[in-house]
Amino acid sequence: MIEQMEADNAPNVVVSESADPEFFIAHYDMSRAAETPVTPGPNGLPPWVDFTTRMAACSVITIASVRDRARGVGNEFLLACDMRFASLERAVFG
Repeated sequence: MIEQMEADNAPNVVVSESADPEFFIAHYDMSRAAETPVTPGPNGLPPWVDFTTRMAACSVITIASVRDRARGVGNEFLLACDMRFASLERAVFG
């Protein structure tokens, strides 16, 4: 996704929302932690930190629509976005 956003023909705006009705980016499966990529990204940072850093610095406007609970990496993703719109009834940030 980030490579497409950084491309010359990148879109102007990207809106993200969760497909999980309970969580914005669902739980991390600790039983599969050994499968998590550890090779540094283009900025020399761990993959997730590299992704969120690049997203925050990208010229594309990033918007998140939050209608659920955001914790952990979901919250980190939201912080990397330019704008966040949250449901008054259901959004919870942790």
